[in-house]
Amino acid sequence: MSRPGVHGSPEIIETVLSVPTGSLEEWRARFKAHDVEAVTRESEGESRLEFEDPDGMRFAMIEAECPERGHGYAGNGVDPGHAITCVEGVVVNVPDLAETGAFLSDALGFRIAGTGDGWSRYHVGGGDAGQRVEIRQVQDDRATQMGAGTGHQVAGRVPDEDAQAEVAQRVRASGVQVTPVMDRQYFRSIYFRIPGGVIFEVATDGPGFDVDEPLETLGEALKLPQQYEARRSEIAAHLVPLDGAHA
Repeated sequence: MSRPGVHGSPEIIETVLSVPTGSLEEWRARFKAHDVEAVTRESEGESRLEFEDPDGMRFAMIEAECPERGHGYAGNGVDPGHAITCVEGVVVNVPDLAETGAFLSDALGFRIAGTGDGWSRYHVGGGDAGQRVEIRQVQDDRATQMGAGTGHQVAGRVPDEDAQAEVAQRVRASGVQVTPVMDRQYFRSIYFRIPGGVIFEVATDGPGFDVDEPLETLGEALKLPQQYEARRSEIAAHLVPLDGAHA
């Protein structure tokens, strides 16, 4: 078991999930039935249902339509009409809004979509689900201590390695170091630390998660990159079982 982390800066402080319009009340009732503490608050110009997982990882739900939504996960009694459909974005604690915001705009092509007292919201692309980052300026000088319940890295996607190389070139031009391309079997990734300290990963869409299993059975079995196959039993023993899945 991992030791508990300490929230602070830099940190991915919150993951924002989208649910269909009219769903927050349903989720509030579901959380209450499962003894999960959840609070509805107006934050950064929108209503959020905020909660934590058992490790203290922070999440928020907002009502937002996901253009690419298919059918959200409706297992374990979740109403399909209120199911989570997308990861909307992340919220990042930073020590300096202006410095981090300038990097998001100049190096990564984000554009500002909202601002307030101590926070700014940025969109990239069409601003759809998965294309927004909010930054919050921390009010104290606590340094994040990594552990259970904390996050230090967020991943974005690009269509191919040419697009990835363009991102790497812009990031290096801003004075930020970028790792070599890492082969992760299912995708290729680069990594860099944005001003403020959080790590960004930029991963290619391909080769894809169907390189070693058909799409029809995706997620039904535990698949591992080849370099980890020798540790299959050890890794499987530490995974939390999911309904309908098997190792």
